[in-house]
Amino acid sequence: MVTKADLETYERDGAVMIDTSFTEAELDRAEEAWDRSLAGSGVNEKVIQAMHAEAFPDLQKAEAKREASRAKRLQRRRNAGSQNQ
Repeated sequence: MVTKADLETYERDGAVMIDTSFTEAELDRAEEAWDRSLAGSGVNEKVIQAMHAEAFPDLQKAEAKREASRAKRLQRRRNAGSQNQ
């Protein structure tokens, strides 16, 4: 749950860490929304990724693992869908 203090921190710092567990489906939806918000915004995703990798090297490995896991889930869903047809 996002608290008033979380919102104040976001307004002050431009970022906030929310200590809660999200399901993989919720994370996928949030990532898709983020991607849509960047589309056409003029923000160069490669620049963002480079800055992120430099600032958070340990997170880059974790993100790569999460992306691989996400790709596997999507492939399983596609395979299940094609088997049901």
